[in-house]
Amino acid sequence: MNLAEALRKHHKVVTNYIKNDAPDVIGKYAVSHAQKSFEDEGYTDSQLEPWKEVKRRNIKGDSRNQTRPILSDTGYLKKSIRYQKTGQLIQIGTDAVYAKIHNEGGTITLPARSETFKRERHTSGKKKGKFSGGTTSGQGFTFKESKITIPQRQFIGKSKQLEQQIKDKIIKDLKRITKK
Repeated sequence: MNLAEALRKHHKVVTNYIKNDAPDVIGKYAVSHAQKSFEDEGYTDSQLEPWKEVKRRNIKGDSRNQTRPILSDTGYLKKSIRYQKTGQLIQIGTDAVYAKIHNEGGTITLPARSETFKRERHTSGKKKGKFSGGTTSGQGFTFKESKITIPQRQFIGKSKQLEQQIKDKIIKDLKRITKK
């Protein structure tokens, strides 16, 4: 096989890889990279930035009093990270409505509201003074507008480490397929 034939052969193989396989490699590496941030409790990059600490809840049924990792109450946010391929464009994201506020940080404003609430107390017997189940007609409570500040806990974004991992993988794959 002469040089022109070898170049043509490799050109087809390389073009096929870049059009069909490379987008999936990029997407899978990006999803894995984002999910690793949940395990590390910080944005996974060359310089790991730990997430701001939060009051943690114990894991139900755990006798060792282990606590849940940050942003892992149900695990939905981590599991919901996906990539989408549109032609040669790769987008990574999640359908969790609260993902953006955690990834970027910010302030949530809760509007003023009124609620009706009443709990009956037992008036006699062993349970005297304790709350009884259910509510009846209630008393009104008014809550003022409040703001909650959510610290940034980035898990998706630009990453030099991710870019290098993707480059290394694609170069390795290209070397492998051009040796055939």
